[in-house]
Amino acid sequence: MYFELMEKSIQCAYKALEYYAKKEFDLAKFYKDASITYKNKALNLIIEEGIK
Repeated sequence: MYFELMEKSIQCAYKALEYYAKKEFDLAKFYKDASITYKNKALNLIIEEGIK
């Protein structure tokens, strides 16, 4: 599960870079925020698994 979340995070980060390059800043911000959300979910998963 962790790897899937991190993969989605990286894919969103690449999309964000593509949209920044095209100067489509609203979409770039959306994908940047999505990337951060996926990364945080992955990190929370690691923390929860470590606590159990």
